[in-house]
Amino acid sequence: MSDPYEALFPPDDEEQVPDWYACHVAGSYQSNWELLRFASASNFLQATRALAHVISARETALNRGQSEAETSFVLRLNWRVFVSGPLLAATVMPSFALEAFLRHCAEVALRDQVASRDPFELALGKFESLSFPERVSMALRLTQNEPLTKDVEAAVAAQIEFRNATVHDAPWMRDEHGNLLRTKRGRVGLVPEATMFGGHYPLLSSDPMALRLSHARRAVDGHDQVVAQFATGSEEFWENFLRSFGPAVVSSVNITAVGGSVWRDYEGVEAAWDQVLEWEAAIPREKHEEYMRNLLRRDGLKST
Repeated sequence: MSDPYEALFPPDDEEQVPDWYACHVAGSYQSNWELLRFASASNFLQATRALAHVISARETALNRGQSEAETSFVLRLNWRVFVSGPLLAATVMPSFALEAFLRHCAEVALRDQVASRDPFELALGKFESLSFPERVSMALRLTQNEPLTKDVEAAVAAQIEFRNATVHDAPWMRDEHGNLLRTKRGRVGLVPEATMFGGHYPLLSSDPMALRLSHARRAVDGHDQVVAQFATGSEEFWENFLRSFGPAVVSSVNITAVGGSVWRDYEGVEAAWDQVLEWEAAIPREKHEEYMRNLLRRDGLKST
């Protein structure tokens, strides 16, 4: 009985390869890569609009005479309710999209290079066992592309490190000297806070509002720069890759191709947010404490 998987591998006769692609491969791949790209752009758009709304609501509250302390309290609440979700998703989702892209690059390349099922599965299993930076390097080699520049490589590594620290959370703690410690895989280690995530992303457990639209944009750029390295490299591989997924999936391979003017407009929103944070930082601590005491007293709660 013939192996049904044999149809998934190219024939030995190179003249038959185009027909094999047309019959067995072209348009046959299904992937979440497209959805993850669109979801990344969608979340960025929603985060930008939500942040603009929070900024506008602050202005309205101050204009009608609401105290600075109460306005600050509501501002932070609104940020958590309306901004934090899409902003965090817009920052971590490009990493998931990038992982999906690399996995499919490896499979398309290996299917061209390996003649049968067993060595194909062995090679793909080896690829999947690598660390993320190793997978990037391996996928580029498999597709006969040039390696990433050091700057892009470091930025993408920081992006993945931030994603992992966010979705595979482990608690952090401060010792009596203010050093940051973390217990991971059963070991307590000192974390060099100043160089965490390559300095590209904030430590959210210290201040969630340190996450900015520019961090999400940096993650989006990381995805698009890696994809561009493949798209502008080996023409043979990229042609096979596009044919494998079909035009519906690869009509636009960059996240920034979705969303229109938001990729320019967000800078104005971020600049306005900078001014809001400067305003909030200037509010005396005593005003915050007085507002919280009054709020707790009104609700019949005790402060600690």
